[in-house]
Amino acid sequence: MLTFLIGLAAYVALDYVWINFLGKEIIHQEVGHLLTKYPDLLAGAITWSALTLGLYVFALQPATWWLLALVYGWLFGLVNYTIYEGTNKALIQWWTWRMAIFDIAWWCIACGVVNLLMYLVH
Repeated sequence: MLTFLIGLAAYVALDYVWINFLGKEIIHQEVGHLLTKYPDLLAGAITWSALTLGLYVFALQPATWWLLALVYGWLFGLVNYTIYEGTNKALIQWWTWRMAIFDIAWWCIACGVVNLLMYLVH
């Protein structure tokens, strides 16, 4: 349970950093007109929890050493965010390739880091 909670806290922190600092400019340039003024924190909590659970089951469990934890986390992020961004690009007229590529790259890194962190405390 502690491993899951640490992973969840790390996801929330990384999402905050991405949205408010590292990705803020690109997010607002590319899809800012689609954003709500007040994010739905329940939807965020459900998403962060699902991602953490997915990492725990599919990326953390098979990792037998720290480098595999990093790689499996990265791959988990690649699969999940490629599906998310690809669906957005296919269905949302204003979704851009630039946004999709930056978001996928960031979340590959973030998922790798979160999985590595969970591995180190597991």
